[in-house]
Order: sequence, then structure tokens, then C-alpha cells
Amino acid sequence: MPCSRIFVPTFKTLHDMKFEFNLSMTEIIVSYLLMMAVIFIGIFSGQNWLCFLALPLFLRGLTGWCPLKTYLSRNTVAH
Repeated sequence: MPCSRIFVPTFKTLHDMKFEFNLSMTEIIVSYLLMMAVIFIGIFSGQNWLCFLALPLFLRGLTGWCPLKTYLSRNTVAH
């Protein structure tokens, strides 16, 4: 039986999301710093596959938009 607390993105939830900037400049800078830390750890430890985990952090910092933050703020406003 699936748990109703797990978020599974569907077309309806993605269609209802607003793609607006929702990150502050501090959060963008922290995102880039975390991205660089993940890349350095991946390269210097010899685990190059870890560098792919930095891609969501890069895209989050580049766009200034976090889908999780949008989803959670939408649910708190609706209730």
C-alpha cells in the first residue's frame, strides 16, 4: 500500500507549480558552495560519479528556483 506522504511529481503538480525565483542570494551562494564541495570530494576521492550529484545544486543555483520550496510553500498556503 503506497504511503500518501511520499511526493511523486505528476503532470498536474508540475503544471500547477509557479516557476518564479524563490531563492535568496544567500541560498544561491550556499548552493554553489555545496556544488563545489561535492565536485571536489568526487574528484579528489577518485569517485567521479559523485560529480553528477552536483548537477541539481548547479541548476538550483543557476535558475534561482527550488521546486521543493515551491511545492512546500504552496501546500502551506492552501491549508
